[in-house]
Amino acid sequence: MDSMFVTDEHKTDILHRRVLLALYWIALAIGSHWPRLQLFPPPDHEPIFQPDKGLHFVAFAGLAWLMIRAKVAGRSAGELRTAACAGVFAILYAGGDELAQHWAQRQVTFSDFLASAVGVLSVVLFATVQRGRLPYKPLVWAARWAWLASVAGVLALALPLSGMRLTQRLIGYFTPTWGGIDKPCHFIAAILATWLLASSFPAGMTRPRLGAVATILVMALSAPMIEMVQGYTGRGVETADVYAHELGMAAALAVWALISIGRALRSSGITERSE
Repeated sequence: MDSMFVTDEHKTDILHRRVLLALYWIALAIGSHWPRLQLFPPPDHEPIFQPDKGLHFVAFAGLAWLMIRAKVAGRSAGELRTAACAGVFAILYAGGDELAQHWAQRQVTFSDFLASAVGVLSVVLFATVQRGRLPYKPLVWAARWAWLASVAGVLALALPLSGMRLTQRLIGYFTPTWGGIDKPCHFIAAILATWLLASSFPAGMTRPRLGAVATILVMALSAPMIEMVQGYTGRGVETADVYAHELGMAAALAVWALISIGRALRSSGITERSE
């Protein structure tokens, strides 16, 4: 619930946080729009693990966290409303920031925005996933077994050796014949895998925040790691597969954040209609 009274000490504390947010925001804007800035030397080919994506993730996760701490929705706004507003503001700014880099002679890429959005959504989820009523255990265990089965299936298809004729036939059937259907498959599989892993509470049913962090880390790192291993098993290495996976994960995180905020608001009584 929103606070009705805000003390002078609390106002001063929020003011200090807003000053810190403003300084961080200015530094972020300068760094992202500095003409032709290159923190990493250009590689000979497009790498699977790209350090700049990690920077985007950390930078905009920090922006969202500082927004929440600085009460961007107002001093009297509750934590949930503040987190929701911070997430919307930070993602909108991330999109505008990436587009504006065109005038600063910087490269504009959707993958950079995607990494920034995942960082923002991760902070919003961590702030809104709250411990409440324990989930239904049979559903959690069903999600865990489904997650393990999906992992086994993905590894069987993603890491076949070049000499295995059956898997090569399946791969040949699903890629060139259907016009590259493997990209939508990566996208849909990432959505389902993210939801299954989140529903299985990987850190235990009493630690949902730690489980959210574990889910994001596992899903964010699994695709590039599998793609790198494929280079040693006779399979092609495609960054487009990684992008499709990360886009599916981001879509799942966005829906998860909306559900998390809605549940938290209902449990706190904010969305209840007055009789």
